[in-house]
Amino acid sequence: MTVIPYPFNQAYVYKKISIMKLKLILLLVLISVTIVLIGMIFNQPSVGPHKGSVQKAGNYHIEMKSMYQEIHAYLLDKNLVSIVNKGITCEAKFLYADSSCLIKPLKPFGNDGFSTGIPSIPFYYCRVSFKIGGKLVSAGFENQSSIVKND
Repeated sequence: MTVIPYPFNQAYVYKKISIMKLKLILLLVLISVTIVLIGMIFNQPSVGPHKGSVQKAGNYHIEMKSMYQEIHAYLLDKNLVSIVNKGITCEAKFLYADSSCLIKPLKPFGNDGFSTGIPSIPFYYCRVSFKIGGKLVSAGFENQSSIVKND
């Protein structure tokens, strides 16, 4: 005669298995959400405080924004906070599909930015350079507003 341990209840066993499955599913969901959040933190879109594109440049960041036929550039610290534009100079080098380039100085704009007009010929790349404390800091940006085709 086989002895069945007390209390053996088939419904009780199924309930325990269901609870274990539910815990496993919740654990997998929690792990998946954690991985997605970590990915979002490390792969944040490079959008700056002025809603422009941001590139790292040494110990700084440079933000560039095209707006109303003008380019605005901002020098940011490592925490993406704008640096006051006093004592800083800025220029942009526009590169074209035919390998020519145009260098334009940017004028101070507001308390923390620089601006210049966008060239009438569509450029495909722009290198923004700041001179701060005798050091040159620069970063490159692709032109997002137009598609330049090389025929």
